[in-house]
Amino acid sequence: CMTAAPPAVLALLEAASLIRPGESASEAEYRFKHTLIQETAYAGLLRERRIELHRQVAEAILLVNPEAAMYQPAVLAFHYYHGGDDDRAFRFALRAGHLARRNYAHAEAVANYDLALEVAPRLASTALAPQIREAFIGKGTALEISGHHPEAQRVYRSMETFARETGDPALEADALNRLATAAT
Repeated sequence: CMTAAPPAVLALLEAASLIRPGESASEAEYRFKHTLIQETAYAGLLRERRIELHRQVAEAILLVNPEAAMYQPAVLAFHYYHGGDDDRAFRFALRAGHLARRNYAHAEAVANYDLALEVAPRLASTALAPQIREAFIGKGTALEISGHHPEAQRVYRSMETFARETGDPALEADALNRLATAAT
């Protein structure tokens, strides 16, 4: 998605068949015609610039459409993750996982819980322990419901390991209980 470029530049890119108008009614939205064009443009950016642009995109989405936090948390998680904001990436990925699970989109839920669990160890706050627990349980439950019991057991083993590493006996006990249930 491309916005905020001068009209002459947009007209030139559109004439060259690199971009096309977006699907929304807004005149300010454009999309790359092909993912290879988007990937090439993205690869041409310096890493620091890509990080900053992802953060700015997430902030702009929330500024223009605050409801996106409730209805498009996966998009925000993606941009905050690539924008280097682990705390917000975690929170939005967790919310996206819950939303996907409620909508029976179990593969999408697992992917979002994976993102949350990837950044969780980098978060210093022990106050996030309940939310980290939710991510483990959400992922394990989505896998169990999908019939992927061995994968769910691996999640609960990871939950147990994480609990031991962080010194959380309640989380460890919960992991062991879920592991025993998933095994039966």
